[in-house]
Amino acid sequence: METTAILLAAGEGKRMKSDKPKVLHKVCGRSLLEHVLRAAESVSQRQVIVVGHGREQVMEEMGEGFVYVTQEEQLGTGHAVKMAEAYLDCREAMVLCGDTPLLDSRIMASLLEVHRQEDALGTVLTARVQRPAGYGRVLRGEDGRVLRIVEDRDASPGERKIQEINTGTYCFHGPALRQALDRLSTDNAQGEYYLTDVMEMLARQGKTAACPLPDHRMAQGVNSREELAEAARVMREVINKNLMLSGVTLLDPLTTYVDAGVQVLENTVIYPNTVIEGESRVGRECLLGPNCRILDAVLEDRVTCRESVIVGSTVSRGAVIGPFAHIKGE
Repeated sequence: METTAILLAAGEGKRMKSDKPKVLHKVCGRSLLEHVLRAAESVSQRQVIVVGHGREQVMEEMGEGFVYVTQEEQLGTGHAVKMAEAYLDCREAMVLCGDTPLLDSRIMASLLEVHRQEDALGTVLTARVQRPAGYGRVLRGEDGRVLRIVEDRDASPGERKIQEINTGTYCFHGPALRQALDRLSTDNAQGEYYLTDVMEMLARQGKTAACPLPDHRMAQGVNSREELAEAARVMREVINKNLMLSGVTLLDPLTTYVDAGVQVLENTVIYPNTVIEGESRVGRECLLGPNCRILDAVLEDRVTCRESVIVGSTVSRGAVIGPFAHIKGE
């Protein structure tokens, strides 16, 4: 049986104060949901997107190639997953939040590996934070297995001191998840169907596990413009670090903005205040900046570009652009 990824994209995101569905807001050139889908595609053969508010916009932007199911009423995470019940005929069902753009393929692979090694029915991705207020707490037994996850509103004073939190990302045995969903109730502070209650049900069978996340920021969800900016800052940090490890020189990483879909080859030097966006491709030994914007452009090897804008164009090997040029393709 195959691995299925279920992406919860039905949240309204009222704090975004936008007519656009929250999961379609962009970080480093891609929507929140697209980032999660790309991570999921590396480990799952089928992606099921649970949509609600703004579903027409989500379906139009994401396009074909995915299964869409609708959550008409917002009755909690357990209810959202239940909408995808027909697709739980799988060995592994990964449940992901559509607003966690920093989760990458390596994290997905680690979660799946732990789930398989532990022969678990349910595995949760966890993180440790200094200020856990607002998050669900992970309660473990003496053997280290997850006993249950308690939401912040339902936690006792002692449970609120626990610093290991639920990130909202899981891997389940498909049929076991489907059976547990049928037994969920709304007997809690929010009157919702909690997906977290599934872990407690599976724990009674001694079949739960946890996959700790080394950097809690990678599980960060986005519910406001402020959190959107913070996610972009962290993602730029990761992108820039990977560029430098690959042999690209960034004179000032803090003022270098490179989108997730960009490719830059080795021995290129990027000066401050340079923005490279979209699906741009930059060759070897280029000199870019300061003060350049490059959007959906191809720069061949040894291009120099200073204080200029290049949009939708191909620049030949060895060309010198600028200062103060604006090149725009048709």
